[in-house]
Amino acid sequence: MLKMRKGTLGPALLLLLSTSNPAIAALELSPYAAQYQIDWDADISFSGNAVRQLRRDADHWILETKASALFASIVERSRFESTPHIKPSNYHFKRKALGRTRRADLSFDWQNGEVTNNVNQKPWKMAVPAGALDKLSVQLQLRMDLAAGEQQSFDYQVADGGHLKTYRFAIDGHEPVATPIGTFDTVRVKRVRDADSSRQTWIWFAPELDYLIVKLRQTEDDDKEYRLELKSLERN
Repeated sequence: MLKMRKGTLGPALLLLLSTSNPAIAALELSPYAAQYQIDWDADISFSGNAVRQLRRDADHWILETKASALFASIVERSRFESTPHIKPSNYHFKRKALGRTRRADLSFDWQNGEVTNNVNQKPWKMAVPAGALDKLSVQLQLRMDLAAGEQQSFDYQVADGGHLKTYRFAIDGHEPVATPIGTFDTVRVKRVRDADSSRQTWIWFAPELDYLIVKLRQTEDDDKEYRLELKSLERN
């Protein structure tokens, strides 16, 4: 349970967590549950636990993140295939805070090359290219590409907020990271943003844990900051 401190809820859990074993194909994935300590100092400031789980659903996988506080909760979920490139079929996001709810559902129609966006009960469609991802499944694709070890930078087309956006990342270094479950040598990745963006994001991936995220830090020039650290991990 997250401990609520004050304010209004910030943005969705974006690039905070990741899936287990990003191996080469769906058959290499395995169910897991990871728990993170999360501290947000923003419009809403709270600290506590966020849980991410990966589970099998017939011929698909489901990646889900949940976090909650006394007056706030977030659920983010992606249903996808691994072919081996991640191929999302549905994305769901729901945020409740101080009596207000925001909900977004995306449904991918790969036969027609489009996605239906339904945000707060207002649906519309847009074209998407082959290989497009949602805001959650992009994290798994990044891990798979890091594990392949063939690139230093990564570009992805992501259906985000009714628009097709390019998410860019680059390897920014290597360093050990201490967590409650041990110290891991990590690959540090930076989100590459426009020059006028005030937001900076770094993510630390542990090759020893199949490139699981063990730490994340996001800052903005108005002193807002998001921090995340791996606390526990259960894998089947």
